[in-house]
Amino acid sequence: MVHSSDKLASQHEALKSEVIKLFQAVQDIKVELAAVKHPDSEMNHFSSVADQLNEIANETEKASNAIMQATEAISEVGDQLKDLMGSDAALPMFDVMSIQMNTIFEACGFHDITGQRISKIIKIVNLIEGTLNSLVTVVGEDGISALPLTKSPLAEGDDIPMEGPALEGGGVSQADIDKLFD
Repeated sequence: MVHSSDKLASQHEALKSEVIKLFQAVQDIKVELAAVKHPDSEMNHFSSVADQLNEIANETEKASNAIMQATEAISEVGDQLKDLMGSDAALPMFDVMSIQMNTIFEACGFHDITGQRISKIIKIVNLIEGTLNSLVTVVGEDGISALPLTKSPLAEGDDIPMEGPALEGGGVSQADIDKLFD
C-alpha cells in the first residue's frame, strides 16, 4: 500500500524535475536569442537578410529590364534591315532572329516570379524577427544583455559573407575612391 505522503513526495520530485527542465530550457532560449539578437551586437541578421533580398530583387529587375531594352533595340534594327534588304534568302534569317528575341523577352519574365517569391521570404523573415523581438521582451533584454556576445550560429560554416556589394546609400562612393587618386 502506497502512503499518501510517499505519493505526494513522488509528485513533488516529478514537479521539481519538470521545473528544473523548464528553467534549463529558458536558459537555453536566452543563449540562443543572445547569439542572434544580442542588444550589443553590431549585426542585425534579419534586417541584413531583408535588405540583401530586396537588393537581389531590385538588381534582378534592373538586369531583366536592360536585357529587354537591348533585345527590343536589336529587334527594331533587325526589322529595319529586313526592310532594306532585298534578298529572299535573308528574310527567313530575320524571322529566326525575331523568334529568338521573343524567347528572350519571355525568359525575362523570371524577374516577376523571383520578385514575388523574394517578397514572401522577406515577409517570413520579418515575421520571425518580430517573434524573436517578442521573445527578447518576454525573456528580458537585461538577461540577454548579461550573456556574453558570441558569434552567431547563423554564420558558422558559411564562408560566404552576407555583405555583398554596397546597398543603396551605403559603402564607399566612386567619388570618394577617385579623391584618393587626386
